Amino acid sequence: PWPCLPTVQQMQAASRASLYIKVGHPSFPFEATWLEPLLKQGQGLRQVDSSAGLERLEGDPHVWVSPGCVRIMARNIAQALEELLPAEREVLKANLQALLAEIDAVDRELQESLKDLRGTRFYAFHPAWGYLAREYGLEQVAIEEEGQEPSAGRLSEILEQARRDGVRVLFVQPQFSEASARVLAEDLGARVVPLDPLARDWPTTMRQVATAFRESL
Repeated sequence: PWPCLPTVQQMQAASRASLYIKVGHPSFPFEATWLEPLLKQGQGLRQVDSSAGLERLEGDPHVWVSPGCVRIMARNIAQALEELLPAEREVLKANLQALLAEIDAVDRELQESLKDLRGTRFYAFHPAWGYLAREYGLEQVAIEEEGQEPSAGRLSEILEQARRDGVRVLFVQPQFSEASARVLAEDLGARVVPLDPLARDWPTTMRQVATAFRESL
């Protein structure tokens, strides 16, 4: 189950909002379950698809883990805010440029940090890092398949491939139980390393992920 369900207070606050910024990926569990009830509660609630224009990966809604994707999302959100708050247009434009500069800085750091890992395969229990992998030439092997643990046959294939790759680390998402991941890691002689794609501080998180990849792969 998705670990981040809305509270009653959050649903009430959202019903009073003027704009809902959605991730927009059909596989994003929160929106698949809660978006329509939320929009029905909010009278005149506008919505913007923050990932409009992105090349989405099937089954992977974590579009925000890629600086390239976040650039597009920032522009989509800024445009929606300008339409909602035309009197604040100049301030919003300035804030967008500052945010884009920060995204560019993070991107440059990740390009430098991960340049020697291009073509490297990494293993993640929950498939949260596909967009980052695509942007920097890495390959994510996910244990789960669309939120479900793999069949026995598929799991056997993954384990054999992981042994051939000499896997030393299995990345996990802290919002989910690590029990199954630790069993697999023990079988492989690998460590379990948590990486949080939902952390609020995006620049710091991206830098931490790059460091974890560089030190583990």
